[in-house]
Amino acid sequence: MLEGETPKVYVNNSADAKWRPLQQDEIIKRAKSRLGPTDYSLTEYNCEHFANWCRYGKINSGQVRNAVIGSVLSPIGAIAWVGISVVATLAARK
Repeated sequence: MLEGETPKVYVNNSADAKWRPLQQDEIIKRAKSRLGPTDYSLTEYNCEHFANWCRYGKINSGQVRNAVIGSVLSPIGAIAWVGISVVATLAARK
């Protein structure tokens, strides 16, 4: 951030449509209860897991879920593309 620049804050409560948020005092109590060293894990307990646990009582990360789905579907898509290319090449030779 440059000197004199106004900080930008983004609020992401997109899961409010899916889950009911806890009461504000409960969210704060949960967040404070985890101050200090923690067992951080990129895939099992990252900052998104923490935020969702505080706000909704659910340990969930859409980023991790999307990364896992993408890592599974990307190779499948590549294999399908190669298969389609082979079939198209063979059909063109006939």
